[in-house]
Amino acid sequence: MTLRAVGKGVACILLSPIALMGAVLGALIGSRADPEPEEVAEALRNFLRGDGEPWDWDDFTSVPIKDPLLESIRQRAVAIDLPASAESLGVLEALLGEAEALCARR
Repeated sequence: MTLRAVGKGVACILLSPIALMGAVLGALIGSRADPEPEEVAEALRNFLRGDGEPWDWDDFTSVPIKDPLLESIRQRAVAIDLPASAESLGVLEALLGEAEALCARR
């Protein structure tokens, strides 16, 4: 066994935990949320009322949703420029109506 082969083996052992952490982080970042329509409606309602926790809106808009109908609502909410204008608030209220209609169907 040469010194070069030993060095490669040591490097693999030292870098394995880093590669494992990278794989775990990649899986977490690539994951999608699976909220119920009620949760999407609540996020929109809280934003419109100015309720909720400071990061709730960011959490809602930052994580893609598995359900294509709810994801469509999320994507259109993301497109709203903040601070929201009266017109933008009207769009958000319409999105809330869509989410509430999905709640009624399920």
